[in-house]
Amino acid sequence: MLRTYFRQDKGYRLLLDSLYDSAYQILKGWSDEKGVNPAVTTLRNKIADEFSAPYFDLMEEMSRLGYSVDHLRRLFVEDSGVSPIQYLTRHRLEYAKKLLKEYNKSYSIKDVAQMSGYLDPYYFSRIFKKHVGVSPREYSSRYLEKR
Repeated sequence: MLRTYFRQDKGYRLLLDSLYDSAYQILKGWSDEKGVNPAVTTLRNKIADEFSAPYFDLMEEMSRLGYSVDHLRRLFVEDSGVSPIQYLTRHRLEYAKKLLKEYNKSYSIKDVAQMSGYLDPYYFSRIFKKHVGVSPREYSSRYLEKR
């Protein structure tokens, strides 16, 4: 990582952003832990760490925490205001928007989808448009126009 940073290889900004996001999530987790169920904190941290992994299985992670999936979902919603899948989707889409803004010339929509945790670029595009209001390509081109 240090070699990539100092040589400023392609993607070094992405590496820095990822490290920053991870550090932020850890620090945020420490400050938010008062009165929060430890399983919810563990799940939130796991999502923050693994959201970009295409094979991340949220239901499997939830079942590992010693609660029923439904009970853990209710605890998560009480704490976060959103379901675990909504929390995961939010993380993935925020990361995708960051990639589309900063690296729109470097990566295709398929690349952005995979880097954001989506195996199917068409599904990614549908989810992106549903939540953001525009397609990933349109989002990227609108951001270029504003520059």
